[in-house]
Amino acid sequence: MLCVFYLEKYGKKAEEILKKDDICSRQSIALREAKTLGIDKEGYFLFFEGSEQACERAKELLKEFVKEVEEEVLEKVRKAYEEENEKALQGFGGIFG
Repeated sequence: MLCVFYLEKYGKKAEEILKKDDICSRQSIALREAKTLGIDKEGYFLFFEGSEQACERAKELLKEFVKEVEEEVLEKVRKAYEEENEKALQGFGGIFG
């Protein structure tokens, strides 16, 4: 399950909180600046991929940092993130053939 969080500030702090948690630290966590994903907003998007229980835990831990964002923006961000990961996998496959 992929959860996407928009953080106007404190992106690194939010990432640190998740990495210190016993459940969340075992999941995939990626922090990206909004502008690098083609979004004209200040702040960060945090991508958290893990079990449903872990996503719920992450939501609870980050509730004071997360800001609401339009669904179409979230879709654009998810797509950009997935494309970024796909390109990375293709490049990795080229190295190991």
